Amino acid sequence: MTVSSPAAAAHAAAGARGLKGRLLYVVVDRIEGRAVIPALEAMLERQGWDAARLRAETDLRVRRQLEHAIARVPFYQRLGLATSATLDALPLIGREELRRHGDSLRVPDVPPGALEEATSGGSTGTPVRVWLDAPARDAQMAGVLRAQTWMGLPLVTRHALLWGPPPDVVTYGTLKGRLRGLPIRRSFYPTYGLDDAAAARLRDQLRHGAFPQVFGYSSALDRIASGAEPLPRPARAVVASAEILFPAQRRRIERFFGAPLFERYGCNEFAAIAHQCARGGRHVLSDRVVLEILDRSGRPAPPGTIGEAVVSDLDNRAMPLLRYRLGDAIEAGGTCSCPLPFPVVGPVHGRMADLLEGEGGRMVSPRHVAETLAPCGEALEHQVRVADGGLTCLVRSMGSFDFVRAASALGALFGLDVAVRPAVAIERWPSGKVRPVVREAAA
Repeated sequence: MTVSSPAAAAHAAAGARGLKGRLLYVVVDRIEGRAVIPALEAMLERQGWDAARLRAETDLRVRRQLEHAIARVPFYQRLGLATSATLDALPLIGREELRRHGDSLRVPDVPPGALEEATSGGSTGTPVRVWLDAPARDAQMAGVLRAQTWMGLPLVTRHALLWGPPPDVVTYGTLKGRLRGLPIRRSFYPTYGLDDAAAARLRDQLRHGAFPQVFGYSSALDRIASGAEPLPRPARAVVASAEILFPAQRRRIERFFGAPLFERYGCNEFAAIAHQCARGGRHVLSDRVVLEILDRSGRPAPPGTIGEAVVSDLDNRAMPLLRYRLGDAIEAGGTCSCPLPFPVVGPVHGRMADLLEGEGGRMVSPRHVAETLAPCGEALEHQVRVADGGLTCLVRSMGSFDFVRAASALGALFGLDVAVRPAVAIERWPSGKVRPVVREAAA
């Protein structure tokens, strides 16, 4: 799948010509004036480099992007930085800053008509808008296609997309979105407001569809998979994204679909940021983005600890988002035995806003809660509710579950008494994502 010698790297790039499904994207490139296939070929070449060469190329691209931003983008011009400034000299910006300074973060002489709009998912707040130039748009698509090769799939694979943002955010379900999905063989199934009845209907549709690939929210995939008989015709790959993926969810999803599950970490502003390879490593697509994982003081989080994801775009020259805070909590560090040269990160732990303080001041994430509950039985979903300094954990379980043991285990994790109660349903965001932590207003 991947190679490490210079000669093999050239062979990998040339091999893009033989990838099944390539012709469709060649035709689209010619019709729409895009360059997805050239971008993919360059990415396949770079994945054959060794890590040192890739780091050097990434450093060079960071340098060029910084010089461009400081020279051409009003927001960065006003900072008064020298063109020799390093990335860590730039301020962190979040979605609120993007709303407030959006126009000044864009190169002023590039007309919006030449750009493509990308809107954040808005699952937990008001969506924000980012403008992409053609190279950034093509690189985003090429990064997704390269991930197809990591999963052993053709570039065009018949697949089911189980996605659930509100109708005014997602476009997959519109007539235009469904028509655009036809050539890439995408069938869209909304999970907005997913309940048990809707999950049963989707389960039946997946049984009849026999899709080689399924892509969706972690919790939606799990809700469909939990307690159900495995598909009679297994998929070839499942991709979970947009939420935390707990170990128990992975087990249930892989059992139902009869296929390996790959994690993808990304967002609408950048598309794929990291993707899991066949050997399990979550590889940062460092030839497209720089992913920093920073602790609460703004310093790089040590390996094995949790920090906030901060992303810089290396492709978008029209609106170069640099040191953009995603608000996601990710574990720093990690290794992989595969030959890919891309750095590896640990699992996603949820949102930074969902981190709680545990015993001894340790940060406790929804992932830690799930891992603590695992020995107590099959917890399909859980939610920690914080009110007046007290903690309650609601658990939607399947089969027998030891609530007394769970209360004791969570009490040790948090260093205080935790009430653990059964729940028929767990509150979700409007998008359909599970809300793992709810902070209740004081009475």
